Amino acid sequence: MSLYQKFRHYYLSNYYMMIPLSIILLTCIGSVAVYLITLKGMYSSTFLMMCLSVIAAGSYLSVLLAQMRKNFVFLIFLLPCVCNCF
Repeated sequence: MSLYQKFRHYYLSNYYMMIPLSIILLTCIGSVAVYLITLKGMYSSTFLMMCLSVIAAGSYLSVLLAQMRKNFVFLIFLLPCVCNCF
């Protein structure tokens, strides 16, 4: 079983406990990402990266509020995690 499958199984089996944890996690990762982006100064490229980071986190929150299927919510959860790490 791959790491992705283990994490997906854990997320889906503990879905309601993972919602607050994932919101806190995305907030912390997003805040650090925006801080590191703005350390370089405000240029158009850094502003674009900052906007992508905020949009990615906002998309996860939107999917949660819309109460989409759990599998879809998990896939959208991975989007801001990957986006903010790069």
